[in-house]
Amino acid sequence: MKLDARKQERTPSPVLKKGEFRGRGGEVLRREAPKTPNPFDFPNDIKEPGWSYQWCRSDVYGSSEFSEISVMLRAGWRHVNPNQLNGYFAHQCKDKDFVEAGGLTLMERPAGMTEEAREEAQREANRHFMRQLDKRFGDDTPLPSGIESMMRMTSADPREAAPQDFKPTYGRVVAPAGDNE
Repeated sequence: MKLDARKQERTPSPVLKKGEFRGRGGEVLRREAPKTPNPFDFPNDIKEPGWSYQWCRSDVYGSSEFSEISVMLRAGWRHVNPNQLNGYFAHQCKDKDFVEAGGLTLMERPAGMTEEAREEAQREANRHFMRQLDKRFGDDTPLPSGIESMMRMTSADPREAAPQDFKPTYGRVVAPAGDNE
């Protein structure tokens, strides 16, 4: 049997099973779920209502030089005691008076403080957004069409406001006839 040099013989690719994907070079890839639980996850139902929780860096490779603890304490966060949260962390932190895992410390503060901080950060982001618009378009130049309608005013001064939920929208674009190049 003579093979045509221009025609390549191909072996059919095997049909992929559910959960299999073809990688570069034809390799069949499968994903395996991790067998160890994430040490930073804990059930939502043991979190106390009205409180926010945050893991923060307490050391990097055994060095507390890069700790965020002092910054977090100034921001109102406090260490979570292992006996709190229905004792969920009590067995792994029995010799400590705070919850620590993998160089991170679990901290808490009232949810109202977290919401206040989030709103403050949003206002600062809005001011930055408007400063950038002012640099680009100037104070007296009307903003491009669509920007004003996307903005939700968060203060009396429109130059301090910016979109709270700025999300791009995508629509169908029809290419002009004869534009095949």
